Amino acid sequence: YYFCGEQTGIEEVNFSEGLVYIGDQAFRKLQKVERLTFPNSLKKIDEFAFIVATGLKHVTFGTGIERIAYFYQYNTTLESITIQAITPPTIFYENVSTTTFGASAYTNAVLYVPASAEQTVLAAYSAAYGWKNFTDIREITETPSGVSSVKSGNLTTWHAEGSIFVENTEAMSQVEVIDLQGR
Repeated sequence: YYFCGEQTGIEEVNFSEGLVYIGDQAFRKLQKVERLTFPNSLKKIDEFAFIVATGLKHVTFGTGIERIAYFYQYNTTLESITIQAITPPTIFYENVSTTTFGASAYTNAVLYVPASAEQTVLAAYSAAYGWKNFTDIREITETPSGVSSVKSGNLTTWHAEGSIFVENTEAMSQVEVIDLQGR
């Protein structure tokens, strides 16, 4: 509960495999964190764990997530939520105007769910309480490379849905991408 207090200057949070629970308001006011990736071991996130995470753009949940209670409010910047769990986690609303992921997320963010035969997982999320409110639900079509993101100085790179993203390139004139075969 209230793990970080109101540490508004935190820019990055890394969660280790083995973490199973995040308590109430544990990371409130993480205003500079743009990306959160949770381990497969995480099962439960309690009420308002990331309330007022106003800079958050991308959230990835591992395969073990079972319950999310009022993730955060007051965020209008969320662009994507990736869920690797086959079964839609239980999510809770406090009321209609205070939704689990912030009201604008349901129309502005893309919800990525695991690909499955005959789109059964997509159908499950599309019908599940809370998840069905997302207007853009897509299957994850790309196998992860094993590298979720790389940060070097101000430069951050990551991949999603077959694309490579590079942030903070103001001082760069060229970006080269080379695969393991040197191509």
